[in-house]
Parts: sequence; structure tokens; C-alpha cells
Amino acid sequence: MTHSPRPLILALASTLGLVAPAMAEISSFTVYHSNSYTQDASGLSAPVASVEATVMSDVKGEFDGGTVTAPDGSVFTVLDQSSASYPFDQFGAYFGPQPFGTFTADLANSTTHATGSASLSYTADHYPDVAPQVANYAALQHFDPTRDNGIVLASGFAVPAGATSASTTFFIFDENTSARLLQYSLTPGETVFDVPANTASPGEAIGYYFESDIDDAVTVDGVVDTNVYRQITTGEINAALVPEPSTWLMMLAGFAALAAAGARRRRDGSFG
Repeated sequence: MTHSPRPLILALASTLGLVAPAMAEISSFTVYHSNSYTQDASGLSAPVASVEATVMSDVKGEFDGGTVTAPDGSVFTVLDQSSASYPFDQFGAYFGPQPFGTFTADLANSTTHATGSASLSYTADHYPDVAPQVANYAALQHFDPTRDNGIVLASGFAVPAGATSASTTFFIFDENTSARLLQYSLTPGETVFDVPANTASPGEAIGYYFESDIDDAVTVDGVVDTNVYRQITTGEINAALVPEPSTWLMMLAGFAALAAAGARRRRDGSFG
């Protein structure tokens, strides 16, 4: 039995770069410009600025890595953020604050030699005009989780002209397990975020996260290029320990006994 040399020849040609690269395309290039705050009893911390870039392909398996070049000229290797459930590739890069300029994503596949590139212009900051800040922070430190509660922001934020979308995302999570207990998004002007009764458990330490987003998106050569400006606030609140019904009954019985004893002392003229 003889074997065709064709697969070997193709593999060698691919290795030498003699085979035309497969068609590959970047479908989405998003850069997130974030100011992050923490909140405690004294208020908001100073912001910590960071930048994250996310690059997506239109077909899964087109790329296996690449780089993002920032406006200051620094080059960052992307991390594979793809998921088995996603029908496309997703890669991310993380870096610090950047000057105005151009971000450039370059992806490749080391096996097929497919390549893809996309550029995103960064010319102005469009952050929300206020950072999320919880107005009823002190009251929430020992809130009753068996009742409906509300987390109230000090204010909403204004959307600048030209923004393609804007919203505030909110979620709370268990500080110990990181399990997300509640999440939803509202329009920028909303300030009250409802937390239904029994969302949290008595005595649970809960982290909260607010993210105010403004998107500035444009499609260039079929690629959705988006600058996202985010103000993020995180903090912690605590659910009070709520006594069990049997404990309440014992406490009420104790109060009743004390009241009865006081009444007897008053009748007897004794207050000692």
C-alpha cells in the first residue's frame, strides 16, 4: 500500500509560508477605559485608571493569539478569553492609562498563518460625569435581608451627545463565595436599585458593584470599533443577623416578665 505525499507536501509548504493564508477577520475591537473607585464610610476613594482591550473574530478557531499596540507604543500580548460555548474567538489585553492616539490589534494563527488587524482611534474622553456612589451606605451596613430593600445612588449621570448607548449595571455578590445574588441594568438617570426580600441571607457579607457605561461605537470596514468609558464603584454592605421566630418568642417572654416585675414593684412602692 502506498501513501500519497500530498499531505506531507502541504504541511511543509504551510510551514514555509508557501500556502496562501486562510481568510480571517476581526469582527469586533473594543477598548474599555475604566476609572475604578471603592466606597467605605468615608466616601469614595481616588480613582484608579485602567484600560482593557477585547478583540473578537467572526468564526471560532481563526486565531490563536496576537498583540494589541497601545497609543504610547507599548505592545501587549493578548490573553485567550474564548469559551467553549462561544462561536467565535475572544482575546483580551490589559494595560494602564493611555494618551490619545490609536490602538491596533493584530491577531494570527500559527498553524494556518491566518492574520487579522484592526485599529481604533482614541481622541477624547467621554466618561460619565459622575461616579456611582451609594447614598444610603450607612443604613445598608445592617439591613434586614428578610424585607425589601433599595440601594440608592447619590445621582444618575448625563449622557454626552454622540454616545451610541449608555447604562448603569448593578450587581451584588456573596463576599465569601463570589456567587452573584442579583444583577440588572437600568438607564443612566435611575438612582434606586431594588433588592427583593430574601435575596441575601442573614449575616451575609455582600459586595456591591456599580458600572456606569458610555459607548462610542463606529463600524469601519465591517469591524465594530467601540470605545467604552466606565465609572466603576465597589463596596461592601452587611445583612443583619435576624433572630429565628423561637428566639423572638423567648425575647418577648423575657420582656413581658421584666414588665410584670416592674409593675409589681410599683404597686408595692418598691423601686430598689
